[in-house]
Amino acid sequence: HPKIFSPNQQHHLSQLTCLHTNVTSLKITDTLNNTYPDLNIV
Repeated sequence: HPKIFSPNQQHHLSQLTCLHTNVTSLKITDTLNNTYPDLNIV
C-alpha cells in the first residue's frame, strides 16, 4: 500500500520533484543549444 506522507513531507516532495524537473529540462535545453546552436532555444 502507498506510504502515508505528512503534509510537510508532501510539500517537500513536490518541491523536490519540481526542482528536479526544472533541472532536467535545463540540462536538455543546454544540450540542445550546444548541439544545435541555430535553434536558439531559450
